[in-house]
Amino acid sequence: MGYHRIAASEYRCEPLGDSYLQLVSLAGDEDEDWLRVHTAYHRLQAMKLDSIISMYAAYRNLLIEYDPERADASTLAAVVGLVMSGLVEDDYAWARSPRTYDIPVTYGWEVMDVAAEVGLSPEAFVELHTSEPLRIRCRGTAGEPMLRNPAACPSVKRRPSPVVRESEVGEIKVAGVQSSLGLAMGMGTTGWRRIGQTAADLTHLGAGGTEANPGDLIRFIPIGINA
Repeated sequence: MGYHRIAASEYRCEPLGDSYLQLVSLAGDEDEDWLRVHTAYHRLQAMKLDSIISMYAAYRNLLIEYDPERADASTLAAVVGLVMSGLVEDDYAWARSPRTYDIPVTYGWEVMDVAAEVGLSPEAFVELHTSEPLRIRCRGTAGEPMLRNPAACPSVKRRPSPVVRESEVGEIKVAGVQSSLGLAMGMGTTGWRRIGQTAADLTHLGAGGTEANPGDLIRFIPIGINA
């Protein structure tokens, strides 16, 4: 990931309905796309535009909710375009000093099946899953940190048929090249694979306390594997 001037062909900004804009980075590199939309998010936050109601930055998209009585889509899209083309090296400073949170994890549950599906022993899969800290890319619908797995960790297929179950605080799930760390209990339908659990106090990762942010790192420390 690094700084260079962003050309107009490297992103698009399009209306969604009558009160949303979507910024999409088209760098073609997963890390660069993520960095750009989150840097645009930080820059727009600093501008404190009264027309913007809320923003949500994800993997390569930034969703902007705005007040149509204060700005129209084309005007706001032009502002977003100026932000993207005007980003300078200092605007990326927010990503240079991430905090790292160590989380002890007991692996088990579906980790045996997941490991077998990718041709590894459970121990080998856990070693790859914990081979480096996982960067928080964004927050999920329940506020949970959404994490990018280490590059060496194989992609994990979702369940062929989603299940309805109650999620637990502290559970670690995987799907594709992502992991999530549950911060709240709740009943729901999921195709993600539960592979671990932590008993650590996670309040500092939520809406209160120090609140881990996109760009920060979570290091899973394996303390055992339950068959």
